[in-house]
Amino acid sequence: MNVNDEDRFADELLDASLRKYRSEEPRAGLETRILAGARAAERAAQRRGTWVWVLGAAAAGLAVVAVVLSLPRSRPALVPSPAPLAATKPASPPLGPQAVSTVPKTVRPRVTLAAQRPEQFPTPMPLSEQERLLLLYVKAADQSGLAAQANQSGKDQSLEIPELSIAALDIKLLPGSINEQER
Repeated sequence: MNVNDEDRFADELLDASLRKYRSEEPRAGLETRILAGARAAERAAQRRGTWVWVLGAAAAGLAVVAVVLSLPRSRPALVPSPAPLAATKPASPPLGPQAVSTVPKTVRPRVTLAAQRPEQFPTPMPLSEQERLLLLYVKAADQSGLAAQANQSGKDQSLEIPELSIAALDIKLLPGSINEQER
């Protein structure tokens, strides 16, 4: 065979293959399958997004709980109440190998919160500087003058709302815009 014959054979084989593939059509329902796959992928992405938010909110909640639980708790100062003196009978010393440790246990006094509570709630406190200045002002001011001023300030305020008038908007179109070309 000649080189030209081999090239011609390859060209004819290639042309025949291309004609065969050109006449092929996709299987029936290809467009429907592609659209269904796209919709399914979109729904899956939405579900994933929802779970991300749910898990994120749960993690934030757990972080808040962890922070709250790790905060130091302030406890009221406990005042020990006097322990009642009870007549105790001296115990006879034990015999045998246990006789070595005869350290008596100390009894902790009971603490009551009732001893800490003030008799009056809220507990009275001294006046602040602003409160003292207010008292001085009220004592120095004329009582009738304050009452007249309060009555007059109430008359000045009108409870009626005037009617609103809004001018119509004049919208000017830009030169060369689509709406101007339609006119």
